[in-house]
Amino acid sequence: MVDRDFLKTRAIEHYNRMIAWIDSLPEEEKKEYPRYRKMYYALGETWGSEDCVYCKKYLNRKDAGRCPLYAGREEICNCMYAYDCCEGLWEYMAHSKNWVQFALRARKLRAFIHRCG
Repeated sequence: MVDRDFLKTRAIEHYNRMIAWIDSLPEEEKKEYPRYRKMYYALGETWGSEDCVYCKKYLNRKDAGRCPLYAGREEICNCMYAYDCCEGLWEYMAHSKNWVQFALRARKLRAFIHRCG
């Protein structure tokens, strides 16, 4: 069994790296629409489920629906739908209009993980 604190720490570190990378972009590039490949080629990870420690543990497994990012919710989470992830914060972040907005929303999602993860 994977320790809950371990998952939380790894997820927060993942968001820290993404945010730091965005913060390091030149100002003009921060105005660009967020591109999955751009982050992947620069950082080696992205905001997708393949780089989320929670998704790796809970998505499409027998314990799907037990993801701690759904703490306090009565219904079973359906991680197959992006809008269900982190009370909608992930989808909100993923559909940002530029990198500045993405980083701001990623910070909100990171705070949610810190609180609920």
